[in-house]
Amino acid sequence: MKAFGCFFASVLGVAMLGFIDWATGYELSFFVFYFGPVAVAAWYLGFEHAVVISLLSALTWFAADFLSGHEYSSEIYAVWNTTIRLVAFLGIGWVVSQKRRLLLESETNAEELRRTLADLKVLEAFLPICSE
Repeated sequence: MKAFGCFFASVLGVAMLGFIDWATGYELSFFVFYFGPVAVAAWYLGFEHAVVISLLSALTWFAADFLSGHEYSSEIYAVWNTTIRLVAFLGIGWVVSQKRRLLLESETNAEELRRTLADLKVLEAFLPICSE
């Protein structure tokens, strides 16, 4: 249930940002704020979910840009801008998910090291007995 709530919160965040992005018009860029929902999805749900939220963010940004009346001299510019934003969202998702993975891995390694040190202290107590 926690995963669904986190995913729902990310989707809701993207929807709210899309509305704000549309309401403020295309002259103000809000795309950096879409990093928040992408990062939340990446941290708590993993990169796979971050990809989904990244795609949703890019499409939402494109819709807000289009619906706000932004006209490009060529459609390729709209595609380019949307693709660049998608790559940025995916990059944030990947970095955050890797940071989380490495953090969990280091916590596991630290716990294993603590157990090993505790075992060494127990074995160290037997050292004088073995040397006699």
